Amino acid sequence: MSFRVNFILLFIYLAWQTVSLPVLCQPYRLQYILSDSAGTAAVRGHQQEFSDSASVIRHLRSELAGLWRKGYLAASIDSIRFDSLQAVAWLFAGETYRWADISADTTVMKILRQSKIRPGKILRGPVDPVELASVQEMIIRSTE
Repeated sequence: MSFRVNFILLFIYLAWQTVSLPVLCQPYRLQYILSDSAGTAAVRGHQQEFSDSASVIRHLRSELAGLWRKGYLAASIDSIRFDSLQAVAWLFAGETYRWADISADTTVMKILRQSKIRPGKILRGPVDPVELASVQEMIIRSTE
């Protein structure tokens, strides 16, 4: 009797391994659903397959930070849905924010000089949220 039970358990285990291993080794796919047209350009050509759901989360966090650095300050991942083989992420990129030229009167220029802000250096490229926070902090400290 014991031999028969062990044989049945071994058979069930081997059958499970045969069926489940191909599924476990399949790549975990990420699909984007874009809420706006700007998102199309923002995520074009990015990684679509991952080893597991945790890798998807790490990638999405990195992707969002990258969008912010490119000037998509309103970018967000509105929702994520997981199933056994894929993840679906609803992405909103929004408009790209860029620095504008500063045409300032003498008061504003004095504040910029006191803050040690060089407009020519800052005004190139998209708005980086870290750089924006740094500029705001310098202006606040110099006007206190």
